[in-house]
Amino acid sequence: MSGEPGEYDVWDLREGRHDFQRLDTELFGTKTKFWFSVDSDPRRWLFKYPRPGTGEHWAEKIAAELAPLIGLPVARVELARYQGVVGTASRSFIPHQYDPFSHHIRLGELVHGNELLGKWVTGYDKAKRRGQADHRWANIRKAVEARFPESGARPYLAQLVGLIVFDAWIGNTDRHHENWAILETRRDGPVDVEISVAPSYDHASSLGRELTDARRLELIRHGRIGQYVERGRGGIYWDAHARCGPSPMALLRRLAQEDPALAKPWLEKLRALEEARVILPVDRVPNTCMTAIQKDFCRDVLRYTMAELRKVKV
Repeated sequence: MSGEPGEYDVWDLREGRHDFQRLDTELFGTKTKFWFSVDSDPRRWLFKYPRPGTGEHWAEKIAAELAPLIGLPVARVELARYQGVVGTASRSFIPHQYDPFSHHIRLGELVHGNELLGKWVTGYDKAKRRGQADHRWANIRKAVEARFPESGARPYLAQLVGLIVFDAWIGNTDRHHENWAILETRRDGPVDVEISVAPSYDHASSLGRELTDARRLELIRHGRIGQYVERGRGGIYWDAHARCGPSPMALLRRLAQEDPALAKPWLEKLRALEEARVILPVDRVPNTCMTAIQKDFCRDVLRYTMAELRKVKV
């Protein structure tokens, strides 16, 4: 269903339509969601309901439109309505083969961060999600370097740093150890496997999606957007003894000091962007999905993070 010219479409998912089939409920994660198929697309789609009173749906959509501006692979996301609720439809980035008889055949697997760390970092508790201080950059680096000693870990680390730069840009505070992964894709057989860092996914905890409009307006009027961004608590730790992870922006600043060569290419791409290109995805969200105050707040957050990322020395 199309909105005003220039606005993103909101897909209309309805039972009984020939091009929509609900498949099953997704149990992984904490939100209500389900898989569905669209026509003969070999890849499945995941519909996610936003938590009531939040902007998780528009945060997901805006993030998915921003990532390609710096060349960061990202899961495709569309706004979608199901049974009167607007949420998001996200296309699986795991390759599938479509067959009319056997339907969807997976040709790849995800190795989530907790599995990688659990295998290569001694004593890592892969089941612990909250307050997991061992989920820090030093351990991520250690696990990646152990997993790819012969092929070289540098390209994989560079891609993971891209996720960290992106999180700082959009204020994504939910990069816990199940929200990044290595993608193993089978090509011609079980031995022929292509390995890459999975596209970035699950960006609902971004851009102030949890705030009320009254709180957003208060932060805007008192010039406290930067304070809000800097107080965020991210899912990746720096200090093993810290009670919580630093803000995504603070994490990126620390990482850029430790290894500027990994961060520099991403920051250079971001710095080359014009503000109009960064703000456009916010403008294109239909007004029926996002209030004017929500849009103003998102624009101000992105202006602040862009300015701060331009200050990072590499």
